[in-house]
Amino acid sequence: MLKFKFVWITQLCAWFTLFFTSQGFGGHHPKGRLFFPNMQVDFGEVNRGQSLDHRFEFLNTGKHPISVIAAHTDCGCNLAQIINGQDLQPGHTGAVRTTLHTDNFVGRINKKIIVMTDLYRNPFVLTLKADVKPEFLATPP
Repeated sequence: MLKFKFVWITQLCAWFTLFFTSQGFGGHHPKGRLFFPNMQVDFGEVNRGQSLDHRFEFLNTGKHPISVIAAHTDCGCNLAQIINGQDLQPGHTGAVRTTLHTDNFVGRINKKIIVMTDLYRNPFVLTLKADVKPEFLATPP
């Protein structure tokens, strides 16, 4: 019974330490908070070959600066560029500018952009959607 209590207390201490260090406590300095008012855009029906541009705005709603480190896309058809992301002060805004090229698609597409910050939380996932129409439709007689 004594061994069980020791193991249980050890595990409790380990979980307690893990929780507080992962939440920004336990010696870590506080961080800002990044807010995206819109994390998804649906372009609707578009023509094949069209380039679709969008700008995802973000805001530092915390009390400390944030750095947006990178924006990674899930394929080469999608480009992403960070605007005003380094040392984003509280109350200031920035953006992720994206261009989605539809040359190689027909039908419904769903593309992701992963935004990495210096925050301890998971990365942000932005989504671009479109319904790409073919250049022409051929129906046999």
